[in-house]
Formats: sequence, C-alpha cells, structure tokens
Amino acid sequence: MYDLYPRDGWNFVFGQARLADSVGVFSFIRYVDNTSNFLLNCCKVMTHEIGHMFGIKHCCYFQCLMNGSNHLEESTSKPMFLCPMDLHKLQHYINFDVLERYQNLLTFLLHHPQHFGSNNIQWLKTRCQSLSSHPNPSLPKPNKH
Repeated sequence: MYDLYPRDGWNFVFGQARLADSVGVFSFIRYVDNTSNFLLNCCKVMTHEIGHMFGIKHCCYFQCLMNGSNHLEESTSKPMFLCPMDLHKLQHYINFDVLERYQNLLTFLLHHPQHFGSNNIQWLKTRCQSLSSHPNPSLPKPNKH
C-alpha cells in the first residue's frame, strides 16, 4: 500500500474522486497501525469518496461522513454516517428508502460488531426506531413575516 499524492508538493490524501468521471481512488496505508478500527476507517474513506462520485461535496454544516479531512485524527474522528442534508442529496441521486437503508446498514454492522463498535450500532438502532415511529415526518411550516 502507498500514500496518494495528487500533485507534486501536496500532502497525502486518503482518497480522491473525480465527480465528472465518477471514478475514485483510496489509500488505506495511514490506517494500518490502527488494526482495531482498520475496517471502520477503510469503509469511511471509501463511502466518503463514493459520495463525491455521486456529486456530494465536502460538508461544512454538520459532523458528517462528508467532512473533509487533512490528517489522520480528522479522518478517524468523523462519523460513519451522512448528515441529514447529505443523506437527502444521496437519496435524490439514487432514490432509496431511508429506513430500509438504515436497517440494511444495521444488519451489516451487527454481523461485524467488533469492527464497527457499539456506538455506531446504537446510532442506527435509534434512527430505525425513530423512523419506524414517525414514518412520514413533516417539516415545520415557514414563518410568515
């Protein structure tokens, strides 16, 4: 495995995607020393770059999988889930049921709990319960001035 350097003089990148061409590359070399979170970190960088391939840019609104990261600590500390805005963007691009998506992710994580941690599993369980209880959430009406 090798680091990726997009241009001479640049620092390494965890991955890079070309939105116009829908292609991406990833490097996992920076995660090798952290074996307990290796699969989690690899999944996060892959899904982040795949998000770019769907046209989703770096998120600057929430703690989100689509946050940019310039060093290892930023990369490993970001969540493995999309914020509501980026989830909506992805849903617009590929048209999926959010509850079904979260249930499928939960099933996958429950088969590999040692790699994804109880906090991520609990996050998904909470979202699934909330969406099951309120399947058609309504947005508040805008204030009229």
